[in-house]
Amino acid sequence: MSLWGVFLQWRSDARAFAAAASVAWEADLWGRLRRENEAARAQYLATEQARRAIVLSLVSDVAQAYFELLDLDLQLDIARQTTESFSQTVSLFTHRLEGGSRFQAGYIPR
Repeated sequence: MSLWGVFLQWRSDARAFAAAASVAWEADLWGRLRRENEAARAQYLATEQARRAIVLSLVSDVAQAYFELLDLDLQLDIARQTTESFSQTVSLFTHRLEGGSRFQAGYIPR
């Protein structure tokens, strides 16, 4: 074999070795890609869980606000009824006073 043939054979062997090293490196690279894929998936699922948590929190806040509104509406209705009752009481005492009821202020029955 000539010197040129030895060089070509060496060059071919070097390429085969480089290819084998490259394949081994690619396999490791794929492992890294797999871990990156798993990390990205975990990040996505964490993001999805965060979105679900935000939606759940929002729904909870809306429900709480709704029930607080119902409670406030009930308190307003009670306040209106109380105001009406006091108005009727004032009207009753005013009519009794104007009509000459003996239970006027300062009168003590004996």
